Amino acid sequence: MTTQADSGPYAGAEVDRIEYETVAINGPNCGQFDLGTIIKINRECNAVGIDTIAFGSVTAFIMECHEKGLVDYPLAWGDGAGQLRLLEEIGYRRGLGDLLAEGVLIASRRLGHEELAVHVKGMEVPGYDVRGPIGMALSYATADRGGDHLRAWTIVAEASAPHTVEGKARLVKNLQDRNAALWTLVACDNIPGFTTGDPARFVEFSVKGLNLLGIEMTVDDFLRTGERIYNLTRLFNVREGFTAKDDRLPPRLTEVREDTGWRIPPEDFQRMLQEYFSMRGWDQDGKPTPQTLASLELSA
Repeated sequence: MTTQADSGPYAGAEVDRIEYETVAINGPNCGQFDLGTIIKINRECNAVGIDTIAFGSVTAFIMECHEKGLVDYPLAWGDGAGQLRLLEEIGYRRGLGDLLAEGVLIASRRLGHEELAVHVKGMEVPGYDVRGPIGMALSYATADRGGDHLRAWTIVAEASAPHTVEGKARLVKNLQDRNAALWTLVACDNIPGFTTGDPARFVEFSVKGLNLLGIEMTVDDFLRTGERIYNLTRLFNVREGFTAKDDRLPPRLTEVREDTGWRIPPEDFQRMLQEYFSMRGWDQDGKPTPQTLASLELSA
């Protein structure tokens, strides 16, 4: 399905199946509401090999720094021409773009304004405000590679009870294990939604397919594979120096939303995090215990 802009400075610009994250992070996140500009950004990011989520986050960071007079770089909210200029400078590492090409964590540290950078473990976060669906807050914080919505996408599952911590630790753990197992099949994350419409049913079909190929396992075996994978990636992070202190939200996502009043009290987040650690069989610092590793037939 082609998305095309009907008006604006880039009327006629089109792209195949523009992705939600691209629209959210480069659009409203940057005060940009011109579809043609967003399409242009999408196409240019693809052309130079830049992740659209990362670019939108870096752009918003510089826009806020400019608004507060913290950097000498003219880029106001909603400045589409400025967004595209910045994209070219990052893609070809010119001027400030050379620093911003390193990502929002490194750039914000060198500029001295890390408190304004929205990231988890150095990865820019996608277009979900976790002060509403707080299961996504735990998902972002505990994702092994940083602020990632694909390790566990809790939005639909918690739609009926977004503001409570109850049950969210179990939800996040189960989704992380399931996705880790599914990705061993080297398949697109969207396949379950476009086939069975239900990832749980897709797991059942996948296990049946594996058995037909001579790989004997049950659904529980399959999900246990995902749990083993998630513990292995945690061991890797522990080895590299990550601790429970890194399983946190960026400061901007701990503030109260001015329009809705949404906020995650720090004590609630910590309770949810410790419950998650307990369910995983990790200690209070987020390190898998010897007993957990033994039960999963893993070694540190």
